[in-house]
Amino acid sequence: MNQLLDAVDDGNKSSGGLKLRCSAWGLLGFIKFTGTYYMLLVTKRSQVAMIGGHYIYQIDDTELVPLSSSSSGKTKSEKHAEETRFINIMNNVDLTRSFYFSYSYNITQTLQRNIASEREALEKGQPGANSHNLNSMFVWNHYLLMPVVGSLKNAYDWCLPIIHGYVEQTSMSVYGRLVFITLIARRSRFFAGARFLKRGANDLGYVANDVETEQIVAEMLTTSFHAPGPKLYCNPHYTSYVQHRGSIPLYWTQDNTGVSPKPDIEINLVDPFYSAAALHFNNLFERSFPRTKRLSTKHGI
Repeated sequence: MNQLLDAVDDGNKSSGGLKLRCSAWGLLGFIKFTGTYYMLLVTKRSQVAMIGGHYIYQIDDTELVPLSSSSSGKTKSEKHAEETRFINIMNNVDLTRSFYFSYSYNITQTLQRNIASEREALEKGQPGANSHNLNSMFVWNHYLLMPVVGSLKNAYDWCLPIIHGYVEQTSMSVYGRLVFITLIARRSRFFAGARFLKRGANDLGYVANDVETEQIVAEMLTTSFHAPGPKLYCNPHYTSYVQHRGSIPLYWTQDNTGVSPKPDIEINLVDPFYSAAALHFNNLFERSFPRTKRLSTKHGI
């Protein structure tokens, strides 16, 4: 890596060479406004939990770094004004509150899903193949990752998926036995919004402010998720309890003027087939239940 940096530095001597712009803990993706692409970097982080030897961090600060200073198309002043406006809008998005990531643990999935994915990959003879089996529903930088996911073979080795919600960990003694309790709340990026402004469900079955809350209880912070042996069975020293909450999956709204403390519920569209509700519950079943396997052979045994 040092040789590569030296070579790049030598090739840019005429323009001043390489200069350290900032130090970063992770790359959240790329975004383009009117001209060049920008990298969104995590410049500060803090550890909030550890599960099975995997650290989970909260984002404390970010920085938007341009990849080029060149401009084209419109005049420089017009382009600069537009670019500045979009940059200001982007900088107003506060990523320092309630956004989390992990380098080695898939926090977009439940513990059950992660263990099942690893076991499935092992049975296929591809250990580690499902290590980035992300749930797009909870990846809040999904749009920023799009430019690289389709271009790089191992995009998630470079970029970090982040969730929005809440992560907390504490320990307690149960009859003299020390256990660690980890709470992970994942907020869906679909149909999210402020209270009273987002209610009900959309045509795709996503409900307003859908949150998946997982409580993980373990005896030790570094205990493996898997029991001893080659089959990757779940370690009995872990328990995981998952709850879902969200708006009622119908087409309804409430008055958002704030005049009434308890505004009436208004049904905007009456759907006799409850299409949105059906899509919503289908999605819940898919997320909540592990895949079943056919145990019988072709001879019916």
